[in-house]
Amino acid sequence: MRHDHVISAKDLSREGIEEVLDRAAEVAADPAAARGRQAGTLLGLCFFEPSTRTKMSFTAAMKRLGGDVVDMGSVESSSVTKGESLADTVRVVEGYADALVLRHPSEGSAKMASEYVDVPLINAGDGAGQHPTQTLLDLYTIRESAGLDDLTIGVMGDLKYGRTVHSLAHALTNFDARQHFVSPESLQLPRSVRYDLHEAGASIREHTDLTEVLPELDVLYVTRIQRERFADESEYRAVAGEYQIDADTLAAARDDLTVMHPLPRVDEIAHDVDETDHATYFQQSDRELRVSKIRDGTVIDHIAAGQALNVLAILGIDADSGETVSVGMRVPSDRLGTKDIVKVEGRELSQDEVDVISLIAPAATINIVREFDVAEKHRVERPAEVAGVLSCPNRRCITTEDEPVESRFDVLDDGIRCQYCGTIVREGIADHIDVR
Repeated sequence: MRHDHVISAKDLSREGIEEVLDRAAEVAADPAAARGRQAGTLLGLCFFEPSTRTKMSFTAAMKRLGGDVVDMGSVESSSVTKGESLADTVRVVEGYADALVLRHPSEGSAKMASEYVDVPLINAGDGAGQHPTQTLLDLYTIRESAGLDDLTIGVMGDLKYGRTVHSLAHALTNFDARQHFVSPESLQLPRSVRYDLHEAGASIREHTDLTEVLPELDVLYVTRIQRERFADESEYRAVAGEYQIDADTLAAARDDLTVMHPLPRVDEIAHDVDETDHATYFQQSDRELRVSKIRDGTVIDHIAAGQALNVLAILGIDADSGETVSVGMRVPSDRLGTKDIVKVEGRELSQDEVDVISLIAPAATINIVREFDVAEKHRVERPAEVAGVLSCPNRRCITTEDEPVESRFDVLDDGIRCQYCGTIVREGIADHIDVR
């Protein structure tokens, strides 16, 4: 059997971690140099649990390296519904692929599966167990923002079921890191994880209150309470929403505190934190796939900070749309201070889409990419009117009723005006995006 699997963060050495992080930095500095490194390689995806970022990042990364993926699809459409075991499933899929990525709800599933295959297997999450690839991403973000040695990190939220927490805690034992764990008593670190950390000589402390440790932290790593891991619904309800932070919470933090989250979030980080300099979780997600040049598509640059998700809404892109998208939020910018960036592969925007984007990101630039080269580049221009993409906030407007009419707005210097009822909107234009 092969021994080059990635199963647990406990298997990662400092030397191995730094080698991966250095390689990622090289790819980030010169994406074109990595193109074609995996030409002819097929990666098999076996996801027995839902995934957006992890699955898309493996797919996009393999394709950008010149390889391709084969996907077993949803559990419901696979032979698993006929009673096929995990051991048999991975043995079948390995016949089609050069390496496998596995996500499964059972703890230890990746280790077991690795014992049945002769190709490298990567654990993309085994229940409440481990998530080593997320940890490598987290370590990359921490190294860039705060450094991995002489580090004080706080980890808050679901420490009992949070596999990203378990993996990160194990990996940090390779570095000079002081780890503080903040959670309700019912969601403290599992005894097995605490044992491993103590055996590794880690410096750890457990708390039930963030305020007592927040001023000391270089990094605050926040996780959601994972409802799907609770066997007892009443246990979940007892702790749901108990640990949350907002901009006011962070007033007591150091100015250079980095706030991280493996995503998706629910309500543990308020949206007002997104606009602070502490927030790095969207860049964190972006680093999950070190963004390289796209072959064909559109790069929307110089988007006003915080507007990237509204741009995706204008384009009708969500987790179910099937498009390959890279998003960078609050990226440093000489022109804007900070900016957002959206890259959409295989799609050139229509003029109507560009017109609406100009209303929420008037400094944006549109880059049309063909065969890796920028074929066209231009600044957005505000149109005279927009039609069919914004809803009128006046509930008595004829466009809000069941009539065969689409909304139309004149574009003013400082807002928009409905052509039917005359309502003027000057702020929060993005709140009225109505792309169907």
